[in-house]
Amino acid sequence: MNITIKTYVFLLTFIIISSLSAIGCSQSDDLNISEINPVMNLYDSDIEDFCETPDEDSAMVENNNLERLLPDEDLSLMDKAANKRGKFWPKGKVLRVRFLNGSVAMQKRIMAIAKIWTVGANIQFKSVNEGNSDIRVSFTLGGFNGITVIGTGAKKIGANVATMKLVLPNNDNIKFQRLILHEFGHALGLEHEHQNPKSNICWNKEKVYAFYQQTKGWSKNRINREVFKKYSLYSRQYDRKSIMHYTIKRNLLNCNKAVPFTNQLSELDMKFIRYIY
Repeated sequence: MNITIKTYVFLLTFIIISSLSAIGCSQSDDLNISEINPVMNLYDSDIEDFCETPDEDSAMVENNNLERLLPDEDLSLMDKAANKRGKFWPKGKVLRVRFLNGSVAMQKRIMAIAKIWTVGANIQFKSVNEGNSDIRVSFTLGGFNGITVIGTGAKKIGANVATMKLVLPNNDNIKFQRLILHEFGHALGLEHEHQNPKSNICWNKEKVYAFYQQTKGWSKNRINREVFKKYSLYSRQYDRKSIMHYTIKRNLLNCNKAVPFTNQLSELDMKFIRYIY
């Protein structure tokens, strides 16, 4: 039986989408807003990795188990298969969150932090143990990373498959809160802020390539996708204080100041999510 390359790619993409055990993102009308408000457009990715500029000695150990889930080839295929519409949930929706593992105490801790996003916004997170769910979370301990399906892209994932996978730090409440807020921001439909088309970050690309190749084992294509590529899902005022922004060390830049670590929603994060929802 002859199978064309196009047919093979389609079938392989379908298999990947159906079988991935975790991924880092549908319905939405076009919005027509300015400044901090979104303007819906086209975009080509359902998946968002959580990534920092990690400590070189620990980065590969902490991130390795997540990197194996999505090699560069899988990410490329997911890009091609992605729905080309906005990823924000309808206003007023109660998002049902089901945990696939972990203690009740840890689940409650995660939910308490996630709900910070909903203060003043017309969107809610509700923890459920059974039945239909919008967001499904699995986690392990002993790291600092996550991968999450963006917004309503989660509706394309199997009912018993994680849409958010976390590797949580053991004894670091500050990093713990940052990771949860960042990943649930993706679950609400938000992209990485350093990829905002209005960011104008003057990267030292050679140093960035070297850094992520050394600390995370990423190829140049992966770095282009995760660091340099500008999204076009929506447009808002650039916010270097956003929880959705990578922490960026000064030596990775030709100009600009370093972007410091934060574990808090910025003023614009809160204002933006309240407008969306």
